[in-house]
Amino acid sequence: MDWVAECQKLNLTIKAKDALEAIAAFQGTQAEPQDPQRLQFTLEHFVNALAEFIVATDQVYFHFLFYFSLTYYVCLQPLSIMESKEFRKLLLLLRGSLQEKDIPHRTTMRTCILELQKE
Repeated sequence: MDWVAECQKLNLTIKAKDALEAIAAFQGTQAEPQDPQRLQFTLEHFVNALAEFIVATDQVYFHFLFYFSLTYYVCLQPLSIMESKEFRKLLLLLRGSLQEKDIPHRTTMRTCILELQKE
């Protein structure tokens, strides 16, 4: 593993997952998990991240209704977190350029979640 020493001597950071795993295996340690790459802020990335947060934290509740034609319909309960003044204030705090109009409300989030589900 002379190449690792050379990288360190040249002040090069090793980031490749396979290389980090090989180094850890050679040293008898475990590879440190890497942080996922941070996306550049765009309103699309922002809304998608909110949708992923809502789904991952069970902010959306699915109810299956049995209707006349024996078909199941999925209805989303209101996404009340998107209407929370405190939550919206937190989002505004995290990005100075974000404006209230940029933060989607529950109807927009419902549509976004259903679109992401189709993908």
